[in-house]
Amino acid sequence: MLRFLYLAGIGYLAICLLALASSRAGAPVLAHSSPGVVVAPGRGDAGTWFAGIKPFCNSVEVETAQQRNPAPAGAEGQGYAAACYALAGRIDQARAVIERLSGNDRSYAASIVFGVGHPVADAGDDKSAGPIMELVIEFQKMATLEAPNLPLVELESITVASTRVQNHSNDPNYLAASWYDIWLSA
Repeated sequence: MLRFLYLAGIGYLAICLLALASSRAGAPVLAHSSPGVVVAPGRGDAGTWFAGIKPFCNSVEVETAQQRNPAPAGAEGQGYAAACYALAGRIDQARAVIERLSGNDRSYAASIVFGVGHPVADAGDDKSAGPIMELVIEFQKMATLEAPNLPLVELESITVASTRVQNHSNDPNYLAASWYDIWLSA
């Protein structure tokens, strides 16, 4: 029995190592960036651009890197550009990039900045993450306040005109209440 467990463990280890080796073989590497930058499969142009420029998202190199290799057009590309500036501590420039967008694109770009800045906050670097999160809150709050207050459900009032219907309208907000306990008397 013990020999069987050893063989099963070794077999499982071999399968895991084989799966790990085959998954690393198919990962694409960017040709225009520093060697060793791996791009996650399925990312769009903006995600690929950010993977290549992220090593340069620091306070010294961010300006020249973004001038040399500008972000793709559109909300996603500009969101990643703002995220790069935010990682470099250039919050005002990140804000300016997001402000050039319109309406819902601003909220979308701020959510990209949040996604990029969240690992910084998780790492415990509150000094760096604080201004990034304040920027995100600023634009998410704007999107929330600008959003119209639309009713999602249109309630229609009905009149119950039978004395046989029992236990109705026993809730102050009976139009929105559940009618699970309504019953008909004999």
